[in-house]
Amino acid sequence: MHLHEQGYDAHYYDEDVVGNNGAGAAYDEVVSAIQDRGVTHVAIYGHSHGGGSTHDLAERLNANRAGIGTFTINVTVYVDAIQNDSDFDNDSELRFPPSSGHHMNYYQPNGLLHGGIVPGADNLDVTTTQWGQNLDHKTIDNNGTVINAVRDRIIQQMSQP
Repeated sequence: MHLHEQGYDAHYYDEDVVGNNGAGAAYDEVVSAIQDRGVTHVAIYGHSHGGGSTHDLAERLNANRAGIGTFTINVTVYVDAIQNDSDFDNDSELRFPPSSGHHMNYYQPNGLLHGGIVPGADNLDVTTTQWGQNLDHKTIDNNGTVINAVRDRIIQQMSQP
């Protein structure tokens, strides 16, 4: 997403490094960024089980914030999010990530694996758009319009106080 090239302290992780309690390498990296590199604004996003991991990571960060330091979770994003309680979990992730200042949710409602409406989020069923009407779980995360919208929303929300 070129966020690193724009000066963001950006890291990419497989959803499996986030436990269903939010612990793991991604959590450790965010804590290190806050405590060791002075990061105060956090963005988290994920596709499929990565959406579930986004929720779980935000939940753990929020629960442990007193021991971490001062930070805000400016924005979270789900792209056709699936809960990540196990590799076999196929339940849509419909929970708003705790303490997220803004949550964007791109989803499609077709097939066994699909996201859905997250209360309080900026939701978009991509199949209601001309550009996204043929997207499914396997193609939504590689769609240029979705990729650009996620990147642009992250940049926009990270500039908010």
